[in-house]
Amino acid sequence: MDCVNAPIAHHIGISYGGWIILKLASADSNRIASATLISSAGFANRDWKLLFRGLPAFFAHGIDRARRFAGMMSAPNFEPDELFVQMVDVMLNDFRFEREPKPVSNEEFSSLKSPTYLLMGAYEAGFNPQSAINRARAQLPNLVKYELMPGVGHGMIEEDVAGVNARILQFLKEHPIKM
Repeated sequence: MDCVNAPIAHHIGISYGGWIILKLASADSNRIASATLISSAGFANRDWKLLFRGLPAFFAHGIDRARRFAGMMSAPNFEPDELFVQMVDVMLNDFRFEREPKPVSNEEFSSLKSPTYLLMGAYEAGFNPQSAINRARAQLPNLVKYELMPGVGHGMIEEDVAGVNARILQFLKEHPIKM
């Protein structure tokens, strides 16, 4: 943010990106004008059933592995398009977590004081979405909006592009940056 001379900004993150926003808040919450957390890690432990459901994907090779993984993370009967599958392939092959995104502490949650929007998919594959919403409601000091979005899973940015974008734009309009 310093490199682009942005003392404060809206932050939007999906999955691990949401977890990074939660961590940024504990480091310097004054840099966050608002936080939009989409299918965010950090609220609940991973559902280990995902590991077992994902075994067929991890035994696949090449682009087929990415296609199976993308399908597993999506709502039932959703067929990911080829660009999304290619992005998942890059992520599976080239992205390495600096550290596993474990649930953040209640103290870390209390650091996020800016207006916050939590958007979870009804078909989240990695964790229970209602548990995440319940923890957010109990711990986030300025959770102004939360939603369990029907018909989508962890890949909601691909499954319902227009719906997700409309929700984010409305939230940003309601919470302009104050300098």
